[in-house]
Amino acid sequence: MPERRGRPVAIGDPVGTAADAVGVRAEHHVLGSAAGVEGVLAATLLRHDDRDRQRGPAHVGGREDGLRQSIERCRLGHDEEPPPLKVLRAARHAPSLEDALDHLVGDRAMVVGTDLAPGDDREVGIHPPTILASGGPTLRLSRDSFAGRPALDTALSRALLERASAGELAETLRIWRPDTIVTFGRLDAVATGYHEALDAAHREGFAAVERLEGGRAAVFHEQTVAFAHTVPDPHPMENTHARFEATAELMAAALARLGVDARVGEVPREYCPGAYSVNAGGRRKLVGVGQRVIARAAHVGGVIIVAQSERVRAVLEPVYRALGLDWDPATAGAVDDELGDVTYEQVEAAILAEYAHRYELVETPLDEDSVALAAALEGEYEAPSRTSSLGGVGATHP
Repeated sequence: MPERRGRPVAIGDPVGTAADAVGVRAEHHVLGSAAGVEGVLAATLLRHDDRDRQRGPAHVGGREDGLRQSIERCRLGHDEEPPPLKVLRAARHAPSLEDALDHLVGDRAMVVGTDLAPGDDREVGIHPPTILASGGPTLRLSRDSFAGRPALDTALSRALLERASAGELAETLRIWRPDTIVTFGRLDAVATGYHEALDAAHREGFAAVERLEGGRAAVFHEQTVAFAHTVPDPHPMENTHARFEATAELMAAALARLGVDARVGEVPREYCPGAYSVNAGGRRKLVGVGQRVIARAAHVGGVIIVAQSERVRAVLEPVYRALGLDWDPATAGAVDDELGDVTYEQVEAAILAEYAHRYELVETPLDEDSVALAAALEGEYEAPSRTSSLGGVGATHP
């Protein structure tokens, strides 16, 4: 393990080896070459934040052990002279991670550890984020989106869940930029004021979709990040709370990377209340998390409000009034309410970095069978519908 030496380096400073950068604040990334094992080690050290240190040396050591396993799988050319390393400014300080790389790194360097890892066939250079390695279990990653077909997103979650239940699909994470929609839960769909709520959503320019999970009405729009995690599990009910907890903690850690005082827990009188919501300072809800469990599989999904929280409030006020639900509009927030300017890409990158810490992410397009099944199911989620033939248990939610 490289030791810290010399003075702390500033953002953008060139360093002789990655060991020179150890100890720099957690939100910085170290850039190195495919020939530099030290770069990988330093990148992991940079991800040790205050909460890790509070959990003790064993927790930090476990992270480092997992990283060593991933290093052993990488074929690194130790005889080659590694190119210079630089410390990259946090992703939030650039329009996107790619822009930050282009600005700071020449064509002989690549990200190691935090967002990309050297693969067996990778040449030195900047590469798209298709492989994110941590030494953990493999997780398929899809970022496919289907603009203009909001019900298809829910149908895709259903299709992936059914195929995972049948043993036809491995664990899969889908992250996408959604359409402008209000998603309604099962309790909403049987409420006296449901059709009035649908009309209210449409008047505000929002489509209406009935979602896979339970809970009450929630909002997605172009400045939100939607996610759906499909998990094959022979005993899914037993692990329901563990999945909720893991997802909420991951989302809180992602927002903390960006500088949010992110906490897991329900804010009093929040919309779509849930014990595993993620909030800012106990005041404003930023993330909703929901879950659906069927035989041999589970779906965990939700939404992160990046910006334009005023649109969430504007549509939910008449929708919740129609449904007869009490809530406090002041509890509906967005990441940019806490940080100022922040982009969709920066929030997405922080989320993927946290998943990459726990899994080896392999970016894979959605397969044709899943998309075809989703297209056949799409009509079941176009509100008003509630004709779904899917069984199972829905739980608390966006």
